[in-house]
Amino acid sequence: MRQIKDLHLKFTVDRVLSREELANHRGLYQGSRYPYSERELMDNMQLIRMNSTYLETVDVHYRERGAFTFVGLFISFLSLIFFVMSAWKFGVLMSDWWPALYIFLIFSPVEIMCGFLMRRECFKYTHYPIRFNRRSQEVHLFRNNGEATTYSWNDIFFTRVLRKPHGFSSNMWYLCGIIFAEDKITVRDMFTVSFYGPEEEYVYRFWELVRRYMEDEEGVREVADGVGWFLPIVKRREPFWLGFRMQMIQYGWAAIPMSPYVLLESVGRWVSFRTSKIPQWPEEIEARCEIAPEDPYNFDSSSVDELRWEWSNLLFWRLKKMRSVTGKEWDV
Repeated sequence: MRQIKDLHLKFTVDRVLSREELANHRGLYQGSRYPYSERELMDNMQLIRMNSTYLETVDVHYRERGAFTFVGLFISFLSLIFFVMSAWKFGVLMSDWWPALYIFLIFSPVEIMCGFLMRRECFKYTHYPIRFNRRSQEVHLFRNNGEATTYSWNDIFFTRVLRKPHGFSSNMWYLCGIIFAEDKITVRDMFTVSFYGPEEEYVYRFWELVRRYMEDEEGVREVADGVGWFLPIVKRREPFWLGFRMQMIQYGWAAIPMSPYVLLESVGRWVSFRTSKIPQWPEEIEARCEIAPEDPYNFDSSSVDELRWEWSNLLFWRLKKMRSVTGKEWDV
């Protein structure tokens, strides 16, 4: 057996499929349609772009990116201030550098620990995109090591996995994909599919968005009718204020009292993105994802008009009214 490391999760492969994974496959079948309307499909602020060729999403942990960086920066800053004050007091004012040296030796492991904590998000990639290629019926994965993997849509065994995103959170349901070896029971590869949530229902709603796009005759139109906006990160890094507002939305009604903390956490998010590389798909995958010149469903963040891109109705809490990129509107 060996382990595959996601950004925050580890999966054991080269093993037999577990009973839980088999049981949690229920409801995640290719070719089986859920009776959700377009407005019930859930994108969870994870989409980058869509067209008639492919749907591109970010990695599952994109929304909470920056938390480890913020904690590392905060603790490192406090320990550094304490050391500087000690050096000034004992070394400069009292001409005794030994206490300052002892304090430096005590806090050095703390600084090293902060470095490892920040390394979980910094000096990596800004995100790890997934492309669902409708035309070729393939799924392209941008992996943690910077390499790209391609699997046939029908070769992926989808299931739900209950895990903690990090040590301070409750258990969440992850949508995961499994690739079998030739015996159809040994797990050869495993990966997350852009979404986790506290309830199984949310997983099904995101799954149906992806499945409908990949399989249904009117799937592209139905997904476009249910999607209201896209992340503005095509070949660029996320702007600071967008990250702040995305963090605010996650806190719901607690957003206003938590806003000072969210602002500081957003600094960590910004640092993690600024120190990371923008992912680039290999040329062979780009060639397989060529977009038709007159594609009527070619949408990304530029498809959202200026009024909506001000995020005035996304600053806190929830949208009051939803309008899709195709112009459909409904209350939420």
